[in-house]
Amino acid sequence: MARFRYKMQSILNIKLSIEAQKKIAYTLVQIELNEAEEKLNSIETEKLNYQEELRDLMGRKLDILEMKRCSSAIKTLENLIDIQLNCIEKIKVRLEKSRVELNKAMIERKTHEKLRENAFQEFLIEVEKDEKKAVDELISYKYNGSNGDK
Repeated sequence: MARFRYKMQSILNIKLSIEAQKKIAYTLVQIELNEAEEKLNSIETEKLNYQEELRDLMGRKLDILEMKRCSSAIKTLENLIDIQLNCIEKIKVRLEKSRVELNKAMIERKTHEKLRENAFQEFLIEVEKDEKKAVDELISYKYNGSNGDK
């Protein structure tokens, strides 16, 4: 029986490897985004702790130096929060770009898989035609051979 060989299998293999690389890149950016968001959450938690400490200091005996330290820390943390938010936005842009590239790679791979599937269907049709032709020739030979014996 004939064996199916897809002429563009090497291209399909390349598309599969490109897609795998894009998935890895997307995952790495997603991990980076998650870490940046976790860092933002920890900074915000630290800011809330300093705000709570400042409220406690205001309720007790006035300690101006400690209050200034807390206020300064809160302002610093607010700046860090702004910086982290900008970082997160940049990562989100990279993540979207990576998602688009991954989607493009998946479309290309699916296109080549569809071409391969179509080529395989054509191959099956050809094999079926060849088998029918062989059966017809065999029947014709037997029919003609048995008529010549009589």
